Amino acid sequence: MLRTAPRTLARCCAVLGLAGAAAHADDFSGRLTVTSDYVFRGVSQSNTNPTVYGGLDYAHDSGLIAGLFAAVIDYPYSPYKPDRGQVELDLYVGFSRPAGRDFEWDLSLVHYQYLESAASNDDYQELAFNLHYRDVARFGLAVSNDAAAGGSDGWVAELELSQPLAKRFQVSGTLGRYDFSHEFWDSYWYWDLGVSAVFEPVTVDLRYYDTSDDATTFAGDRLTEARVVASISIGF
Repeated sequence: MLRTAPRTLARCCAVLGLAGAAAHADDFSGRLTVTSDYVFRGVSQSNTNPTVYGGLDYAHDSGLIAGLFAAVIDYPYSPYKPDRGQVELDLYVGFSRPAGRDFEWDLSLVHYQYLESAASNDDYQELAFNLHYRDVARFGLAVSNDAAAGGSDGWVAELELSQPLAKRFQVSGTLGRYDFSHEFWDSYWYWDLGVSAVFEPVTVDLRYYDTSDDATTFAGDRLTEARVVASISIGF
Protein backbone atom coordinates (compact mmCIF):
# COMPACT_ATOMS: atom_id res chain seq x y z
CA MET A 1 0.00 0.00 0.00
CA LEU A 2 3.14 4.66 -0.58
CA ARG A 3 2.68 7.17 3.17
CA THR A 4 6.36 11.25 6.77
CA ALA A 5 8.57 8.27 6.75
CA PRO A 6 6.78 5.50 8.57
CA ARG A 7 3.73 6.16 6.46
CA THR A 8 5.75 5.01 3.46
CA LEU A 9 5.29 1.46 4.67
CA ALA A 10 2.05 1.91 6.56
CA ARG A 11 0.63 0.75 3.29
CA CYS A 12 -2.17 -1.45 4.49
CA CYS A 13 -4.04 0.89 6.79
CA ALA A 14 -5.27 3.76 4.67
CA VAL A 15 -5.44 6.18 7.56
CA LEU A 16 -3.24 9.26 7.67
CA GLY A 17 -1.86 10.05 11.09
CA LEU A 18 -3.55 7.15 12.86
CA ALA A 19 -2.30 3.57 13.00
CA GLY A 20 0.63 4.46 10.76
CA ALA A 21 1.50 7.77 12.39
CA ALA A 22 5.07 9.01 11.94
CA ALA A 23 7.67 8.59 14.63
CA HIS A 24 8.95 11.66 16.41
CA ALA A 25 12.40 12.77 15.30
CA ASP A 26 15.15 10.42 16.54
CA ASP A 27 12.57 7.89 17.66
CA PHE A 28 10.97 4.54 16.84
CA SER A 29 7.32 3.76 16.27
CA GLY A 30 5.50 0.60 15.33
CA ARG A 31 2.15 -1.08 14.81
CA LEU A 32 0.60 -4.52 14.74
CA THR A 33 -2.59 -5.17 12.75
CA VAL A 34 -5.09 -7.99 12.61
CA THR A 35 -7.28 -7.77 9.51
CA SER A 36 -9.97 -9.69 7.64
CA ASP A 37 -7.97 -9.27 4.40
CA TYR A 38 -4.59 -7.77 3.47
CA VAL A 39 -5.19 -5.58 0.42
CA PHE A 40 -2.37 -3.79 -1.43
CA ARG A 41 -3.18 -1.56 -4.40
CA GLY A 42 -6.60 -3.18 -4.69
CA VAL A 43 -5.30 -6.77 -4.70
CA SER A 44 -5.74 -9.24 -1.85
CA GLN A 45 -2.38 -10.58 -0.68
CA SER A 46 -3.94 -13.08 1.76
CA ASN A 47 -6.27 -14.92 -0.65
CA THR A 48 -9.19 -12.88 0.82
CA ASN A 49 -8.58 -14.50 4.24
CA PRO A 50 -7.84 -12.94 7.66
CA THR A 51 -4.18 -12.33 8.45
CA VAL A 52 -1.75 -10.28 10.51
CA TYR A 53 0.96 -7.76 9.64
CA GLY A 54 3.11 -5.19 11.38
CA GLY A 55 5.81 -2.59 10.92
CA LEU A 56 8.62 -0.76 12.73
CA ASP A 57 9.81 2.70 11.68
CA TYR A 58 12.68 4.99 12.65
CA ALA A 59 13.04 8.74 12.11
CA HIS A 60 16.24 10.68 12.91
CA ASP A 61 16.63 14.39 13.59
CA SER A 62 18.65 14.69 10.38
CA GLY A 63 15.67 13.55 8.29
CA LEU A 64 16.93 9.99 7.79
CA ILE A 65 14.08 7.46 7.81
CA ALA A 66 14.12 3.68 7.77
CA GLY A 67 11.83 0.80 8.60
CA LEU A 68 10.46 -2.62 7.88
CA PHE A 69 7.08 -4.22 7.27
CA ALA A 70 6.19 -7.91 7.59
CA ALA A 71 2.98 -9.75 6.71
CA VAL A 72 1.61 -13.27 6.67
CA ILE A 73 0.37 -13.75 3.10
CA ASP A 74 -1.35 -16.40 1.00
CA TYR A 75 -0.94 -15.52 -2.66
CA PRO A 76 -2.06 -18.67 -4.52
CA TYR A 77 -0.39 -20.01 -7.64
CA SER A 78 -2.14 -18.78 -10.77
CA PRO A 79 -1.38 -17.98 -14.42
CA TYR A 80 -0.74 -14.43 -13.23
CA LYS A 81 1.93 -15.02 -10.56
CA PRO A 82 3.81 -17.90 -8.89
CA ASP A 83 3.14 -18.89 -5.30
CA ARG A 84 4.85 -16.23 -3.15
CA GLY A 85 4.88 -18.34 -0.01
CA GLN A 86 3.59 -17.19 3.36
CA VAL A 87 5.86 -14.30 4.41
CA GLU A 88 6.30 -10.84 2.89
CA LEU A 89 9.14 -8.66 4.21
CA ASP A 90 9.58 -5.08 3.03
CA LEU A 91 12.45 -2.74 3.94
CA TYR A 92 12.88 0.96 3.23
CA VAL A 93 15.40 3.74 3.75
CA GLY A 94 15.07 7.37 2.76
CA PHE A 95 14.86 10.99 3.75
CA SER A 96 12.01 13.18 5.01
CA ARG A 97 11.81 16.94 5.56
CA PRO A 98 9.19 19.62 6.23
CA ALA A 99 8.40 22.11 3.48
CA GLY A 100 6.97 25.22 5.10
CA ARG A 101 4.38 25.10 7.88
CA ASP A 102 1.90 22.70 6.37
CA PHE A 103 3.77 20.40 3.99
CA GLU A 104 6.19 17.53 4.41
CA TRP A 105 7.85 15.31 1.81
CA ASP A 106 9.69 12.00 1.89
CA LEU A 107 11.73 10.08 -0.65
CA SER A 108 12.45 6.37 -0.03
CA LEU A 109 13.88 3.29 -1.67
CA VAL A 110 11.60 0.33 -0.86
CA HIS A 111 12.63 -3.32 -1.18
CA TYR A 112 9.87 -5.96 -1.42
CA GLN A 113 10.86 -9.53 -0.57
CA TYR A 114 8.92 -12.83 -0.42
CA LEU A 115 10.87 -15.24 1.74
CA GLU A 116 9.30 -18.52 0.55
CA SER A 117 8.46 -17.68 -3.05
CA ALA A 118 8.29 -20.45 -5.65
CA ALA A 119 9.79 -18.04 -8.19
CA SER A 120 13.55 -17.97 -8.70
CA ASN A 121 13.53 -14.22 -7.97
CA ASP A 122 10.40 -12.51 -6.68
CA ASP A 123 12.14 -9.54 -5.02
CA TYR A 124 11.88 -6.05 -6.48
CA GLN A 125 12.44 -2.39 -5.57
CA GLU A 126 10.55 0.87 -5.91
CA LEU A 127 11.58 4.50 -5.56
CA ALA A 128 8.72 6.24 -3.74
CA PHE A 129 7.96 9.94 -3.21
CA ASN A 130 5.22 11.37 -0.99
CA LEU A 131 4.03 14.92 -0.40
CA HIS A 132 1.88 15.36 2.73
CA TYR A 133 -0.38 18.30 3.54
CA ARG A 134 -0.83 18.21 7.32
CA ASP A 135 -2.79 15.02 8.08
CA VAL A 136 -5.37 15.92 5.45
CA ALA A 137 -3.88 14.87 2.11
CA ARG A 138 -1.06 12.84 0.60
CA PHE A 139 0.07 12.64 -3.02
CA GLY A 140 2.38 9.71 -3.76
CA LEU A 141 4.41 8.50 -6.72
CA ALA A 142 6.40 5.27 -7.09
CA VAL A 143 8.47 3.87 -9.96
CA SER A 144 10.14 0.51 -10.54
CA ASN A 145 12.07 -1.06 -13.40
CA ASP A 146 10.80 -4.47 -12.26
CA ALA A 147 7.23 -3.80 -11.11
CA ALA A 148 5.85 -6.64 -8.97
CA ALA A 149 8.89 -8.68 -10.12
CA GLY A 150 7.30 -8.90 -13.56
CA GLY A 151 10.42 -7.89 -15.49
CA SER A 152 9.05 -4.60 -16.81
CA ASP A 153 8.64 -0.97 -15.77
CA GLY A 154 5.80 0.15 -13.54
CA TRP A 155 4.49 3.45 -12.14
CA VAL A 156 2.09 4.22 -9.31
CA ALA A 157 0.23 7.47 -8.54
CA GLU A 158 -1.97 7.87 -5.46
CA LEU A 159 -4.09 10.59 -3.89
CA GLU A 160 -5.20 10.03 -0.30
CA LEU A 161 -7.59 12.33 1.58
CA SER A 162 -8.61 12.29 5.22
CA GLN A 163 -11.20 14.22 7.24
CA PRO A 164 -11.94 14.04 11.01
CA LEU A 165 -15.58 13.37 11.82
CA ALA A 166 -15.34 13.84 15.58
CA LYS A 167 -12.76 13.57 18.32
CA ARG A 168 -12.18 9.84 17.78
CA PHE A 169 -13.40 9.27 14.22
CA GLN A 170 -12.02 9.89 10.75
CA VAL A 171 -13.12 9.19 7.20
CA SER A 172 -10.43 8.64 4.55
CA GLY A 173 -10.02 7.31 1.06
CA THR A 174 -7.44 6.65 -1.64
CA LEU A 175 -7.56 6.76 -5.43
CA GLY A 176 -4.62 5.15 -7.22
CA ARG A 177 -3.44 4.16 -10.66
CA TYR A 178 -0.99 1.29 -11.34
CA ASP A 179 0.58 1.49 -14.81
CA PHE A 180 2.70 -1.23 -16.42
CA SER A 181 4.75 -1.71 -19.56
CA HIS A 182 4.27 -5.48 -19.10
CA GLU A 183 3.10 -7.38 -22.17
CA PHE A 184 0.19 -9.13 -20.43
CA TRP A 185 -0.72 -6.81 -17.53
CA ASP A 186 -3.11 -3.95 -18.19
CA SER A 187 -2.85 -0.76 -16.18
CA TYR A 188 -5.68 -0.37 -13.68
CA TRP A 189 -7.35 1.94 -11.15
CA TYR A 190 -7.90 1.09 -7.49
CA TRP A 191 -9.64 2.91 -4.66
CA ASP A 192 -10.81 2.61 -1.07
CA LEU A 193 -13.07 4.48 1.33
CA GLY A 194 -13.41 3.86 5.04
CA VAL A 195 -14.04 5.06 8.58
CA SER A 196 -11.61 4.75 11.48
CA ALA A 197 -12.07 5.04 15.23
CA VAL A 198 -9.10 5.80 17.49
CA PHE A 199 -8.87 4.65 21.10
CA GLU A 200 -5.17 5.14 21.83
CA PRO A 201 -3.20 3.00 21.23
CA VAL A 202 -5.86 1.04 19.30
CA THR A 203 -7.33 1.98 15.90
CA VAL A 204 -10.35 0.20 14.41
CA ASP A 205 -10.89 0.57 10.66
CA LEU A 206 -13.74 -0.51 8.33
CA ARG A 207 -12.93 -0.01 4.64
CA TYR A 208 -14.32 -0.71 1.17
CA TYR A 209 -11.84 -1.66 -1.60
CA ASP A 210 -12.37 -2.01 -5.33
CA THR A 211 -10.52 -1.93 -8.67
CA SER A 212 -11.26 -1.33 -12.33
CA ASP A 213 -11.87 -4.42 -14.48
CA ASP A 214 -8.37 -4.17 -15.97
CA ALA A 215 -6.91 -5.40 -12.67
CA THR A 216 -7.98 -8.96 -13.54
CA THR A 217 -5.10 -9.20 -16.04
CA PHE A 218 -2.72 -8.57 -13.12
CA ALA A 219 -4.18 -10.86 -10.43
CA GLY A 220 -7.40 -12.49 -11.64
CA ASP A 221 -11.04 -11.97 -10.67
CA ARG A 222 -11.14 -13.22 -7.09
CA LEU A 223 -8.23 -11.24 -5.68
CA THR A 224 -9.31 -7.96 -7.28
CA GLU A 225 -13.08 -7.97 -6.69
CA ALA A 226 -14.81 -5.45 -4.42
CA ARG A 227 -14.64 -6.20 -0.70
CA VAL A 228 -15.14 -4.72 2.77
CA VAL A 229 -12.21 -5.16 5.17
CA ALA A 230 -12.20 -4.77 8.97
CA SER A 231 -8.91 -4.16 10.80
CA ILE A 232 -7.69 -3.57 14.34
CA SER A 233 -4.26 -1.97 14.86
CA ILE A 234 -2.21 -1.44 17.99
CA GLY A 235 0.44 1.29 17.84
CA PHE A 236 3.51 1.49 20.03
